[in-house]
Amino acid sequence: MASSKLNCLGHQFLQFLPSKALSSCKKLEELQKIHSLLIVCGLDTINLFSGKLISKYGQFRHPFACLSLFRHVSPTQNVYLYNTIIRAMTHNALFSKALSFYFQMWNMKVQPDRYTFPSLLNACAGLLDVDMGSLVHDHV
Repeated sequence: MASSKLNCLGHQFLQFLPSKALSSCKKLEELQKIHSLLIVCGLDTINLFSGKLISKYGQFRHPFACLSLFRHVSPTQNVYLYNTIIRAMTHNALFSKALSFYFQMWNMKVQPDRYTFPSLLNACAGLLDVDMGSLVHDHV
């Protein structure tokens, strides 16, 4: 029993460290090193880490890295990953791409949540597309 608890705690601790490192990195070079470490350890396809990587690359204005990471974990049924890629595309003014991910999500029957729509509506605003904004708003 103690061995399995230790094993579980060890696993949680190992996930906590990269998560904390991703959250606190301030430079692209740091992010790339953490990303490399996650790949080497086989943790790069865990949704939590994939999402955080997509988010951070988006913040550092590297949308193509975001797209590459999302493709690496696709197809996915995970709303968190869709929300993250939609937010990253919107943050990088790739509004049409953000909307295309929403429609891909819709086609995959992934249910949007309350985090999905703010980025989508920002994408519609960025495109100055009132009709698309109305369509998205109807899905809320």
